[in-house]
Amino acid sequence: MSEQAIAQEPVVAGEPPVAEAPKVHEYRYQPRDEAGVALGGEQVIKYDGTPEDLGAKMADQNTKLIALNRRINKELRLSGAVKENIPDTAPKFDESKFQLTPEPLTADERLKLSQDILDPEKFDAVGQRLVRATLGDPEALRTRLARLEQQAAKSNALEEAQAFKNANPD
Repeated sequence: MSEQAIAQEPVVAGEPPVAEAPKVHEYRYQPRDEAGVALGGEQVIKYDGTPEDLGAKMADQNTKLIALNRRINKELRLSGAVKENIPDTAPKFDESKFQLTPEPLTADERLKLSQDILDPEKFDAVGQRLVRATLGDPEALRTRLARLEQQAAKSNALEEAQAFKNANPD
């Protein structure tokens, strides 16, 4: 057996040995959506230069993304909806403008209306009061019916256009 001498760098008294800094490699990429639009900023993965280290860091990143995706999906399923922070100063939906509130007739009003219905000058006012007594504000009812008719016409036009489009794909 032969022993070989190993040459070592000389060590100067009082000076610590200088360690060589490990070289850091970077892998850069830009995530994009289906249309090629950038999703967020450029991603940078720093690794030691070996394919194993790069693969391990990418696997770790992917594991964290999958865990985040599952947590968000679970929260969405359990909550039923995304919680929004709506300021108190935001305008609120007013249901009262869509409610028709009847104004019942008193006994005196019934007697007066039965007499006024015979007067041609008061006939329209009697009709409005009778509608108000049974359904609510006649003007609100008229407005609501007009809006419903417009929505029905739009819906019908959309259905007919879709049927034509389906029948004529070219």
